[in-house]
Amino acid sequence: MPNWQMEVCTALCLSYHATFGLTFLVFQSVMASSLGPSWRSFFADFDPIPFAAASIGQVHNATLTASASPMGRPERVAVKVQFPNIAESVASDLSYIRILLTAGRLLPRGLFLEKTLAVRHALQLCTATGADDDEIGDEGGTRG
Repeated sequence: MPNWQMEVCTALCLSYHATFGLTFLVFQSVMASSLGPSWRSFFADFDPIPFAAASIGQVHNATLTASASPMGRPERVAVKVQFPNIAESVASDLSYIRILLTAGRLLPRGLFLEKTLAVRHALQLCTATGADDDEIGDEGGTRG
C-alpha cells in the first residue's frame, strides 16, 4: 500500500475512535426539536448517558410511558438521538470523497457518484419544498 493511502487509512481510523457525544444542552435541543418541548413526558425513564454510539448519533436506554407506547403499557426502548446538522455533514463528506476519488482516479468502474449526489440533492429539494417523491424529476428539479 502506498504511503499516502496508509496515511488516509490512519486518519480515518483515528477519527472513527475519537467521537464525542452531544453536550447536555445540545441533546436537550435535539430532543425538543424532534419531540416537542415536553419530550420528557413520553418517557417513564430516560438514561441521559448514551450506552452506544452510532454513525450519525448516539443511543440511549429509555422506557416509554403507557400512554406513549403503541402497546398501551410501559416499554423499554432504545432511542437514537441524531447529531444536529448531520445532513450537511454527510453532504460535505460526500464532496470530499468525490474530490479524493476523482483526483486519485480511484473511483471504481460502475460507481456513479454523480447520480448518488444528484439523488441526495433531489431529496433535499423535496424536503425543502414539501414536494413528494412523485414530483421530483430525474435531474433533481421539481416537475411542474
